[in-house]
Parts: sequence; C-alpha cells; structure tokens
Amino acid sequence: MTTVSRNQEPRLHHAIPLLALAFVSIYFTGVFPPSTNPNELSRIEMFVAAVDHRTFAIDATLKKYGDHEDKSVYAGHYYSNKAPGLAFAAIPAYGLYRTIGKEPVSATAAPFVVIRVLVVTSLALYAIFRLQRRLADWPFHDRSGMVAVAVAFGTPFLFFARSLFSHAWTAGLFFLAWDRVKASEEENEGSVRKVAVAGLLTGWAVLSEYPLAPLALLLGIRVAAVGSFKKSISFSAAALLPAGVLLLYNAICFGSPWSLSSSHEALATYSALAHRGLFGVGPPNGKILLASLFSLSRGAIVFSPFWVWAIFGFVAWWRSGRARADCAFAAAAVLLFLVLLSGYSNWEGGWSLGNRYLLPAALVASLGLPFALTSESSRMGFTAAAAFSVGHFFLLTCSWPYLPPSIRWPVAGVSWWAMKRDWIAPNLASLSGASAGVSLLMPAFAVLLAFAAAFWPASRVWLPRRIAATVLGLLALAGTIGLAPKVSPEDASWRTSVLSYLAGRPME
Repeated sequence: MTTVSRNQEPRLHHAIPLLALAFVSIYFTGVFPPSTNPNELSRIEMFVAAVDHRTFAIDATLKKYGDHEDKSVYAGHYYSNKAPGLAFAAIPAYGLYRTIGKEPVSATAAPFVVIRVLVVTSLALYAIFRLQRRLADWPFHDRSGMVAVAVAFGTPFLFFARSLFSHAWTAGLFFLAWDRVKASEEENEGSVRKVAVAGLLTGWAVLSEYPLAPLALLLGIRVAAVGSFKKSISFSAAALLPAGVLLLYNAICFGSPWSLSSSHEALATYSALAHRGLFGVGPPNGKILLASLFSLSRGAIVFSPFWVWAIFGFVAWWRSGRARADCAFAAAAVLLFLVLLSGYSNWEGGWSLGNRYLLPAALVASLGLPFALTSESSRMGFTAAAAFSVGHFFLLTCSWPYLPPSIRWPVAGVSWWAMKRDWIAPNLASLSGASAGVSLLMPAFAVLLAFAAAFWPASRVWLPRRIAATVLGLLALAGTIGLAPKVSPEDASWRTSVLSYLAGRPME
C-alpha cells in the first residue's frame, strides 16, 4: 500500500498543473470581438482560402473576414505574410470541420476557437507534459512540477498557447524534437524512427518561425555529435521535408522557391524592415539585448524574474557532469537565440504581450532551472519569483493583452486599470452572463491549485515557508502595481478608446 501511494503522489502532483493549464487555456476564448488580431487573422484567412477556395491567395477571405496589415502582395494577389507552418497544420482540422459545418461568418466564430485548441493548445499541453516527464526521469520529481508551472503560467506561453500565434506552437515543436532525440538514445528499438520524428518536428518549427533555423542546426549538430551516422542522416533527411514544402509554397505563391512572403510585404513599413540585414535581422545590438531582458514594457526577466535561476542552473548542470551534450545544446540555443534576435530592430513586436519573439526558446531554456534548485533556500527564492511571475501573467492575460511598447509596466497601466472597471477577457463564464469578478473565480482557483500542487510540499517544516515565499512574491507584485509609473496622456487616451470599443460602453 505504501509503494502504491508513493507512486501515485507524483503522478497526481504532475496531473493537477496540466489539468489546470488545459482548463485555463479553454476557459478563456482567446478572441476579443469585435476586434480580430491581424497575426491570427492572416493565418485564418490562409487556411480557409486553401480549403474553401483551393488557393493560398487570400483575396476572397480578406473581403469576408476583414482587411489587415499582415499580408503580402504578388502578381496582383494577396497572401499571408506569415511563415506557413502553423496555417498548414490547421488546414486538416478546418477541412474536417467543413465536412460537417458551414464556412464561419466571422474570424471570431467558435469553429476557429476549436481549431486553435486542437492545433496549438493541444501541442503546447503535450510539450509541458513531456517537460515534466523528462525532468522527473532525470530524476527531478520534486522540481519538475515547479519548473513546468513557472514556465507555463509565468511567461507569455500560456496566452500564446490559446491563440493562433506561432510562438508557443514553435516552442512546443522544438522542445518535442529534442525530447525525441533523447528518447532515441534511451531506447535501441525504433531509435532511428524517433530521430526522424525529431527531424520532422524541427523542420516544421522552422517552417513556422524562420529564426528557428540556427537552433535547428544546433540540434542537428547535437544529433551528429552523440548519435550514429545513420541517425544523423535520418534527422537531416526528415528535417529537409518541411523545407521542400516551403520551397514549393514559395514557388506557387511568389514565383520562385527562394522568394519568401516577407519579401513581398504589402505594408511599406514592414517591407522596409524585411529588407534590412538578413530577412530583417542585422548585427547583434547590445542595447536591444538588454532591453529585451530588462525593459519595463517587454523585459523577459523583469516580467518573469524566475529566469535568473536558469543562469545559475546551466552552470550547475555543466559542473554536475550529467548529460553535458544536452547542457551545451540548450545553453547554446538560448544564447544564440538571444544574440540573434538582438539584431532585430522590431524586437518589441508591436502590440504584444511580453517579449513574444523569445518564447520559442523558453522550454529549452527551462531545462537548466532544476539544477539551480538544489537547496531549500534556492527553492524558496524560486517560489517567490515564480509566484510573482504567475500572478503577473494571470493579471495580464485576464484583460486586453495586445499592449503597445510605450506603456511601461502594463500590468498596472492597462490590466489592473481595466479590471477595476469590470473589463475581463472573454471567457466561458462571461459569455454566459457572469459578472467580471465571478468569471475570474474559476481560473484563479485553477492557477492557485496548480501552483500549490507544484510548489507546496507536504513537509510540516517547509510548507509554511513555501507559503510565506508565495505570499512574498504576490506582495512584491502588488507593490509594483502600486508604484508603477503613470501612463502618458497619449497612452491613457489609447487604453480608454480600445477598452471602450471592446466593451461597447464608455470607460472612465
């Protein structure tokens, strides 16, 4: 009986955060009618055009679902300006829907929400599940849930996992590719097949976000350095399949296999940006690198301070001598991605939640975290930082999440301001007529339950201290909201107009 209880307890603690993440991802609809985000709309119009009109040109769907700036133009036709990987993945789901349902009347219609859940949310959930399992197998039973909850709820991952943006999607693909590589090394039978799957996932990640290409090369080097020649060939061949899909797509839409959609931006501003450097990315810029980590409007470490533990974690990981090839790969991937994107002048990402462009490397970066949590004092500090991060993103995603970079500390300047005026992101309860406060009770409880399952041990010695660390982190967040810089008159006017439009009523 004792053995069964010990085996079931970690499974229960691992299941609760995943169930909470699934619930919150589905509970918030991810759409904000009557507004539609151009990033998602561009992809929706592409896969609807592919299924209903047998073309990648979005001329007809632009007229049906609305015009936007995220489009390319070639030979008199409009196309999505996005890397096509995510839209390609949505085509089968939408095609299946169209066998039983009519073409949706708007881009915020329920079928598109369901397609998002089936394509993006399900993959993101599986990636978090594999992250927990991988860390538990190393073994980090007592830390795997902490890392998973911090990354899933305390970064932009949660929000982008419930949208048709490609950032959480590519983060999941790239992490799962590495996970398949590890699985191939742990099992002899079918190991080459697992490496081929890893290659396909890696190639599809690049097909969905082109900046992932250098990281894909790093993973290929990782396979070649540790695996056999046969595995390396299998990985490379599978990874090149999505590249072939991209070349064919480019030839069909833009007249040449080597002509990307970004080379034909319809908006002059985006076109000028795309022609700077290599596909818009120039030499590394120290100021951009620092701002991407520490800016009050987009800083990854400022928004999610638990990432500091990853720095010490990678050092401790290397010193431990455990799986050094993976340590070198993960650390190099994160560093390379940071340096690469520091050369992108549009690093802020327009109206955005946090630093969305860094998100594809988040799950790989999290691999270093458990190595820094070897003492109770480090775990208490991490608990406080994670509580701050989780609370921060819960508030950010409970309101309008597409925030201009001019607003410093938007959790106070926009999110808290809107919530005090009873404006909450659309969710299943609010659609049923529940008040703003009532509609937040269930997701708040789900997030708290996930945090408690992952961070609060049963030990009588450490439980009160972990709870105290959690309270300390939340008090620090409350303090930043109270002391946040005031928004400018221009930004105050912006938030009033946006929230008034979305709420359909005047906002103070």
